[in-house]
Amino acid sequence: MNAIQYVSDEYGKTTSVIVPIERWQEMIKEDDIIEPRTFTLSDRDRDLFIAALESPPPANAKLKASMRQYLAR
Repeated sequence: MNAIQYVSDEYGKTTSVIVPIERWQEMIKEDDIIEPRTFTLSDRDRDLFIAALESPPPANAKLKASMRQYLAR
C-alpha cells in the first residue's frame, strides 16, 4: 500500500486513515505488522496526524514541545 486514504461518513464527522506499511517500518518491527491498520479520527486529529507524517519532529525533540507545536497549527 503506497498511499493514505481518507473516507468520511455521510455526516462528514469521521475519517478513516489507512497508513502505508512502509511509513511505519522504521518505528515498528516488520514482524509486528501483519496487515494495514485503520484509525478513525476527527478532522482536526486527521490533519495533525498527516502533518506529523509529512514533517515529523526531530528525533531528539521533546514530546511535549512537539505536541504544542502541532496543536498550534
